Amino acid sequence: MPRAGVKTVKPGTYKTVCGKTSGPDNQSCQPEVTTKTDAFEVFTFEAGSALYIWTGEEFRPYVLSD
Repeated sequence: MPRAGVKTVKPGTYKTVCGKTSGPDNQSCQPEVTTKTDAFEVFTFEAGSALYIWTGEEFRPYVLSD
């Protein structure tokens, strides 16, 4: 049974780990992130996940859960 996966995420606003009150307590952590295009989520079953959004130059990761 696979332990990790990748899925397409539709445009929208998503809460990050900081917005769910379980992330680091600092100014650089965004509580939510908005994507206007499709993005992709990389996840480990029963563990963490990260949303990757293309910036035009690179895929920028945003931690959704840990």
